[in-house]
Amino acid sequence: MLYLPQTLRLFGQRWLIRAARPNELTACWGECRPDQLEVVIQANQNEEMQMHTYLHEIIHCIEQKLELELTERQTDLIALGLIDLIKNNEDFLEQFGPVHRQPQGDTDGQ
Repeated sequence: MLYLPQTLRLFGQRWLIRAARPNELTACWGECRPDQLEVVIQANQNEEMQMHTYLHEIIHCIEQKLELELTERQTDLIALGLIDLIKNNEDFLEQFGPVHRQPQGDTDGQ
């Protein structure tokens, strides 16, 4: 599984980020669970799909908190646009402060 942080702070709340348990997600690649402050990502995706799913679910967290009522298509397209922006502009995130990278040797995603 792609390296993902175990937690994420958003609007003053700590969200748990974790891989789905077997048979937990059967109809989707990921899920934002605002009532539990949790994002669950299906592990059996390639890294590019996992990153897309992760960002897609984080956008859901934001849009639900801000009551934006985005459609799945809108959420998906925003995720695609952000991935393209980040991939094609290596220093983009650095403009916002220190960027935390995957620790060397960490391959289990935890």
